[in-house]
Amino acid sequence: GIDFEAKIIGTGQIYKDMKYLHTQFELKSVQMDGLLIDEKSLAQEIRAHDIILGIFGDSTKARSVVPNKVYQALACKKAVVTLDSEPISEFFDENDLITCQRDALILSEKLINLINNPILLENTATNGYEKFLKIYDKTKVDFEEFIHKIDKKIGK
Repeated sequence: GIDFEAKIIGTGQIYKDMKYLHTQFELKSVQMDGLLIDEKSLAQEIRAHDIILGIFGDSTKARSVVPNKVYQALACKKAVVTLDSEPISEFFDENDLITCQRDALILSEKLINLINNPILLENTATNGYEKFLKIYDKTKVDFEEFIHKIDKKIGK
């Protein structure tokens, strides 16, 4: 009973299973063509949508990184829903993005809540964007300080 449109981009690790379910349930509101796109097109796709899914993998890597797609979505001021993990909670809190465990029912509840609550959607996107800028600015300053220290050591 939720009016939505979704687009799955690329072919992740479970693409075949997702495609099977897409076909089986005749999901007309979900576009899924398996095409890989360049970064410029990806940025356009992110900007064209309200909610961006992060990662929900079960690997050690999935639980040990903040994926680039999360940063890309936040940089475009979009609400992000992603796997709850230690690295995510190290940089972000519940005001910046929406997290959940690898559970389809919980994920669907989080998405429905965002779809039905435009103020939460907008606040999450805005807070996430502001946190992204804060992280970016700190990283830029730290990197510049690092380069300055290196220059001093080599006598520049």
